[in-house]
Amino acid sequence: MRLEKAASQDDSIGKLLREASPLAWKLYGQTFPPQSLLRSTSTGETNNYLFLSLICTTSMPYGLRIAFGVYYIFAEPDSAAAAIFQSRPPNCNPGSTQTFSLVKDWLSQCLASHQHEAIFGGSFKPSRLVQVRTQLDMYSIKLVESSEIPDDVRYVTLSYVWGGDQLHKLTKRGIEAKTGMSFEAMPRTIQDAIRVTAQMGLQFLWVDSLCICQDDDEEKAREIASMPFIYANSVVTIAAASSRAVTEGFLHSRSCSAIYIPFRDLGDSSEGYLGLLEASYAPEPLDTRAWTLQEYLLSTRVVEYGSHRLAFYCQGNEQHIRYVHSWAPRPIWPHQPFESRTLREAVFFGNVTYEFWLMLIENYTTRKITQPTDRILAIGSAAYLLAKSGLNGYIAGHWESKLPLDLLWTVKQDEGLPQPPNEYLGPSWSWVGNNGRVSTDILKEMLSSNEDVMHEEFGKVLAIDVRLANDKAPFGAVEEGILTIKGHIRPAFHFNRRYGHGVRPMSWSCADFEKCQNNTDFTMKVYPDTADFPKDAETASLSLCKILGYTLDRFPWRKLVMGLVLKKILSAGEVKRYVRVGTFSIKITRLLFENHEHLRRARAWKDDVVPYLEGFEEETIELV
Repeated sequence: MRLEKAASQDDSIGKLLREASPLAWKLYGQTFPPQSLLRSTSTGETNNYLFLSLICTTSMPYGLRIAFGVYYIFAEPDSAAAAIFQSRPPNCNPGSTQTFSLVKDWLSQCLASHQHEAIFGGSFKPSRLVQVRTQLDMYSIKLVESSEIPDDVRYVTLSYVWGGDQLHKLTKRGIEAKTGMSFEAMPRTIQDAIRVTAQMGLQFLWVDSLCICQDDDEEKAREIASMPFIYANSVVTIAAASSRAVTEGFLHSRSCSAIYIPFRDLGDSSEGYLGLLEASYAPEPLDTRAWTLQEYLLSTRVVEYGSHRLAFYCQGNEQHIRYVHSWAPRPIWPHQPFESRTLREAVFFGNVTYEFWLMLIENYTTRKITQPTDRILAIGSAAYLLAKSGLNGYIAGHWESKLPLDLLWTVKQDEGLPQPPNEYLGPSWSWVGNNGRVSTDILKEMLSSNEDVMHEEFGKVLAIDVRLANDKAPFGAVEEGILTIKGHIRPAFHFNRRYGHGVRPMSWSCADFEKCQNNTDFTMKVYPDTADFPKDAETASLSLCKILGYTLDRFPWRKLVMGLVLKKILSAGEVKRYVRVGTFSIKITRLLFENHEHLRRARAWKDDVVPYLEGFEEETIELV
């Protein structure tokens, strides 16, 4: 707690905290002491300070304008501040001999100090690996087939951003010709990965563009299905986090412009210096890509080459969080990528939950993917891992045991609705068939509530017919997906836009519902799946299908009904066939007859709302 005391003394950092901006100390009638702007983690009686927040400018509505600047705090190893500030200066030269030695020591220490329980039983070796040899700082590489790979092979995997099509990739012609590979011809990111592999004392590297035949669709499907084993069984994954494309590399020198201020420890009066490095809220390029999420989830160990940080993550490491040039779990603040250790610990302890999957797909669908058809593929390995750990019946991005509730995903509208896909990505009822960012807030609210939830299911899945693109890849692409559902359905006519100005998302309702909308006890919203919804609303025959109704204990007088907005299409049989075009919610407030106004509303309820609700009729349909 020495730093908190220093904040009120004449120590330099205390003065900085007090005088950074007077606006910080009074806000909305509350006083914030200077030390409240410090971010720290505590272990017993020891605090490890991570961040410092400073007021940099003024800019907020209503004349009160405030913006925070956030800085990493670090200390030199021999500084008096090193005991309090355990983060060390950023690594400005990740390609140096000293850094290579550091990474090798981290890996050696990890391998020697603790064992990792294998996620998947049995032995495994990839179909191909790049063999790395070095002599007098010269590197040579060779592609080796499975028959040439030792059974007890220790290999490295690479997680990186392609940044477009690859000029250097494995093709059928290259396999048949058995041509050698040139280190000098490789793009910089792969060259750097080869260097790191060799400097760690390892001889084999797996790179997707070089180890999977890129013009053989059957092999690609087979190898993508093997991704869980490839990453989970590697010794370590090299994460080229700072590289935006394979041509950039990640071992180049970094800019390390830090601010240094004097520091005096009040405990023993020793003096030193603290370094402040501006923290970035922007994610690393690697954190924005869809494929790389499951690579982090599956990897036992990761050495990450970031923009301002070199870090080693070990799933069995219980040391404290450190952020700059240190051995650390993945940080969750200020930027919040999905934490891989959460999944692995859940797998090991057998407590994988459905809520975890919902959070996973929300994170995943915010990420970019070059080929839209890969949307279902790039999450398949994570789905496989969860299926091995308790969730049952994976079908095109959903879980059979969670249907029909799992159909109640929505599309976020804060960045606009996505355009309909130009090619088949998946069934309309599945989020994999949509290019948008997915929200599962309604489901998470219901599932995470600590109170009793009374719910009734209006829909029931009678049959599931999913045709896989490759029978050997059950977690891969699908060619068709049909759900036969018995649900409560009613037609909906003349959809009208409710609002869409400012920061409020676009919302729709039915014109035949307008009289009900005038009743404040009964409100309805419709949320489209794609930007084509206005055209469908004007020209198509749309229907509403109720899926779920639930009531929370704290609001027993309020009920929420949710379901799907469907568009009828041509059917091959007698059962009507629909595609999903959106979702809807109806909020019902039960009346408490206390005065004349309530009686008036009760009459409106009887005349308008009851007939509308009774318009839902049970029917069996097919959803494609």
